[in-house]
Parts: sequence; structure tokens; C-alpha cells
Amino acid sequence: MCLNLDREESIFNFLLSREINEIEKKYIENISKLEDTISKKIYNTKNICLLSDTSIFHNNNKWINDKYIELIILQITLDLITDNIINFMENK
Repeated sequence: MCLNLDREESIFNFLLSREINEIEKKYIENISKLEDTISKKIYNTKNICLLSDTSIFHNNNKWINDKYIELIILQITLDLITDNIINFMENK
């Protein structure tokens, strides 16, 4: 497949059609394990919320707080992805 970096559609099609190599599978699995570990830690922590029930936004605080927790998990996972961490997770 020809990849044209000037066209967004070409990049998108390349990413969708690309096969995952064996080396990448292990990396992706390790990232998933890392994210699962972080999720368990975050969900076991109490009182992580952006909006409380007493806030002026009473529409759907649960949805907002759930999305906030998802963003925290994603950010922590991204912050922890380093070569050393990945090597550590591979050996685990």
C-alpha cells in the first residue's frame, strides 16, 4: 500500500489496513496490562470526582465523573509509558 503523508485519508487507510507484527502484539498487550493495573488502582480510590452532587451542574454528574476517571487513567498510562516501564512489563 502506498502511503501519502500529505493526505489524511491515505494515512487513515494505511493505519486501518496495516497488520500487527508479533513484536507489536507484545507491546500492545503490555500497554493493556498497564492500563488495567492503573484502572484497578483508580477505581479502588475513593472520592475521585470532578463534580459533586452539590454543584450547579445537576444534569448528569455520574457521566461527567466517569469520563473524568477515564481521562485520568489514560493520562497516567501515557505518562508511564517509557522504555524502562515497557521493558519491566515485558519481563513480568
